[in-house]
Amino acid sequence: MLCKPLWTVCEKTGELLLCEGQCCGAFHLQCSGLTEPPKGKFVCQECKSGVHTCFACKKPGENVRRCMIPVCGKFYHGECIANHAPVAPLHGGFRCSLHVCLSCFITNPVNPSVPKGRLTRCVRCPVAYHANDYCMAAGSVVLANNSFLCPNHFTPRRGFRNHEHVNVSWCFVCSEGGSLLCCESCPAAFHRECLNIDMPEGSWFCNDCQAGKKPHYKDILWVKVGRYRWWPAEVNHPKNIPENILRMRHDVGEFPVHFFGSNDYLWTYQARVFPYMDVDTNNKEKMGKGVDVIYKKALEEAARRFLKLQAEKELRQLQEDRRNDKKPPPYRHIKVNRPIGKVQFITADLSEIPRCNCKASDENPCGIDSECINRMLMYECHPQVCPAGNGCLNQAFTKRQYSQVEIFRTLARGWGLRCAHDIKKGEFVNEYVGEVIDEDECRVRIKHAQDNDICNFYMLTLDKDRIIDAGPKGNQARFMNHSCRPNCETQKWTVNGDTRVGLFTLIDVPADTELTFNYNLECLGNGKTVCKCEAPNCSGFLGVRPKNNPPADDKGRKLKKKVLAKRKNKMEVTKEREDECFSCGTGDRLCPVRDQAVPRSTTQTVSTSPRGLQVGGSARGTSVTCVVRRQLPFVKCVPALTAHCTATACSSSPSWTDGCPAANTTPVDQTPWSQGRSGSTYPTSVLSHRAWGLAYWTLLTPPPPQ
Repeated sequence: MLCKPLWTVCEKTGELLLCEGQCCGAFHLQCSGLTEPPKGKFVCQECKSGVHTCFACKKPGENVRRCMIPVCGKFYHGECIANHAPVAPLHGGFRCSLHVCLSCFITNPVNPSVPKGRLTRCVRCPVAYHANDYCMAAGSVVLANNSFLCPNHFTPRRGFRNHEHVNVSWCFVCSEGGSLLCCESCPAAFHRECLNIDMPEGSWFCNDCQAGKKPHYKDILWVKVGRYRWWPAEVNHPKNIPENILRMRHDVGEFPVHFFGSNDYLWTYQARVFPYMDVDTNNKEKMGKGVDVIYKKALEEAARRFLKLQAEKELRQLQEDRRNDKKPPPYRHIKVNRPIGKVQFITADLSEIPRCNCKASDENPCGIDSECINRMLMYECHPQVCPAGNGCLNQAFTKRQYSQVEIFRTLARGWGLRCAHDIKKGEFVNEYVGEVIDEDECRVRIKHAQDNDICNFYMLTLDKDRIIDAGPKGNQARFMNHSCRPNCETQKWTVNGDTRVGLFTLIDVPADTELTFNYNLECLGNGKTVCKCEAPNCSGFLGVRPKNNPPADDKGRKLKKKVLAKRKNKMEVTKEREDECFSCGTGDRLCPVRDQAVPRSTTQTVSTSPRGLQVGGSARGTSVTCVVRRQLPFVKCVPALTAHCTATACSSSPSWTDGCPAANTTPVDQTPWSQGRSGSTYPTSVLSHRAWGLAYWTLLTPPPPQ
């Protein structure tokens, strides 16, 4: 026990006098102003005067209140004690923060009073930790078995560069620069817009610093040294560092760090460090070639060490949870959704409820394997509307026909839900119920959770205006964990006109198997929650798409490319030769005309034998321009070709300078060149090569005798 005089703290041990008044203090004989031990009871000057000092602000006053723990004896102003989160109401008064481990409270504010051993308390402020290296803040100075000095009492030395406060030049939320709001206690910086707060006046502290979060031994941190870059380092306990480093000058609040990639150590404090995160581990592979070898080595060592320490921490936490948690955290069990605030439920009229075509005589009316139209559309049948009546098997929500499940403790994911019997694919497991709130109430609850470091959420979107929060009230479905390869899914069903959420199996689930579904979590800011589902396709973080499921846009693009490629291949498949004449349909004496390789609006000369016909070309007096329009190879028999060309060769073509070579031939009826076996015939006017670009043929010899 240490001496505690009236306004100061001696912080030395020795022979002490115990006050038997309300303060329960201990004093040296000299510190109490006495020259000899008193006879009988000893009462300090504070208790005699009745004016006690606030243990938080160190100012006396008559409006201070005493902690309700009998052996505490600390007094506080109401506004002073409100700034210390572990304070809790007790017997009409309050229990001060000296009776709760601050580290445990930050980790688990809902249930911080888990027994982990004795507490040690700061002699200058209302801060307490468990007396172990995991809970004790780095930089604390141990004075006795139950007393220490916390890092809050660090005083920087003037002119010492490594004691200057430094802030990062980017926002901790969006990682962008700009006008930043800087914390006065740590290097954190934020955009005011990212925090959605008004510009504060005077000093400002981030949420972590307001909550009292401190670096701990074995933490991986980013450390700033002089004008050098931020470097990864590990916080070492003073008993584990070399003697020469331990003998270096250091003050309360300073702790030694070992820099990765080197053998260097440094004594530093909270204002020049910030935590190493999971995203730092994932981004180490994105470094450019300009990163020097030592820094790259440091990042690799930090990543390996961080993962190792995380595994050790999770194992330790699991062992503590198994030892201390005998049952799930408390909540109120309800059977149906409860509206909160302005939220209203919808109840449809019987005339508005759809009627299926099932019959009561069916083997499984409205069952899973039936053709019930309501089940296909995710509508639950109403017993007064469905033809099957009470025998309808599509009333699981209303009748609460849930699968038999049980809550159990998982290895690394807290409490979970598993089935007590085999469940077939597509069967109804349970309904997700809770308090139905609107967006405004949802924001209030999320803000409260962020302010109190609550990381467990049970919110599920019902529609654009309503959210189900199964946190304070719910059923067994709230214990179902996330998985990147789930065996269940959520489905929105319309029950009596209103929307409700059910959990259905995706596969056949054997008994004693954990039931999971994909949370599809929406993350706020750049913080990510590590996924512990251990599925083969695990993405590593909640809210990140599993590895083997490409985004929907990628699927659409790939499908579109596949269709286009298929169309292209289909267009490229051409017939080498027709078996019948393209004009008359007979198969005698066919002359091939191959123009498939000719691009549109180009010319080509093709000769036919033995009739001396020329197709296309631009030789003056012998042919006209042929503009190819058809890509499919085609053939014509010689008689049909001759007859067809006779009437069309005399078109008014500017390429003719002499008389038409076919002027003396006998005209025959025109057969439009565009008429194929499809039977489609275009008007004769389309034969104008100027207007439509159709092929014209020139007859150089008289037609054969008919």
